[in-house]
Amino acid sequence: MKRLTKEEAEMLEPLTYTDPLVCKKAVGFTLTPTLNHYPAPLSGAAWEDVTYYADPNTDYNIHPLEFMLNEWSTQKN
Repeated sequence: MKRLTKEEAEMLEPLTYTDPLVCKKAVGFTLTPTLNHYPAPLSGAAWEDVTYYADPNTDYNIHPLEFMLNEWSTQKN
């Protein structure tokens, strides 16, 4: 999974943390400064909110291995 630019994130669908398939669907993420007031972290860096994104054109009903096989077959042709 990679950190997305704003332009890349606009082409993808944001996911909510309540989505039961968020771990299966997520292909990237963005970080934004949080509006919540948390105690200062020990590292001194500011807290950020994470938003995960999914590709709206992907069928998540197929098994991950089948998806990999389809990708491999497409590249082979």
